Amino acid sequence: MNKKVYLILFIYFIALSCSNKNQNDLISCLQIVDRNGLSETISSKEEIVKYQNTDFNKSQPYQKVLRIYKNSKNKDSKSILTSYHPNGELFKYLEIKDSRAFGKYMEYHPNGILKVLANVIGGPSDFDAASDWIFDGECQVFLENQKLVSKFNYLKGSLEGSSFFYYPNSKIKKIIHYENNKINLDIIE
Repeated sequence: MNKKVYLILFIYFIALSCSNKNQNDLISCLQIVDRNGLSETISSKEEIVKYQNTDFNKSQPYQKVLRIYKNSKNKDSKSILTSYHPNGELFKYLEIKDSRAFGKYMEYHPNGILKVLANVIGGPSDFDAASDWIFDGECQVFLENQKLVSKFNYLKGSLEGSSFFYYPNSKIKKIIHYENNKINLDIIE
């Protein structure tokens, strides 16, 4: 008898762990802007189901997609905004918390290679308002051949510390030291 109970519990926990989606990964609403600029909001469960397994980080026929995820109690609401190059490749990716830009920001070249990798801790949740975002931590910029062009640090929206600029051969071209968003020391190599 005990073996049956343990077997049932074992099977239950295996099935539970094999579930690839938890409540926080389920899309509750989608806002899609197509290539013609037409916007559609999808929130019915029947329609949302069609998009649950779509990888929006892959090539898409849209201009922009906002995914709003289900919010469990006492959790911040989570959304992800993506836009696409005319060739369909991912162009920009932004994580959003409580309707504000907050989290990872990535921008891609038309060939799908990462162009910008940064972290945002505040600002409007739209790509058109990027000049109002507050960056924090290291930001990296890459060429289409994946070579690092520059690397710099933000502290709550202000440039802080050493910024590095590189030649195409990956050697350091220039180092600029910032203190509270102002150039403190400029070193050219």
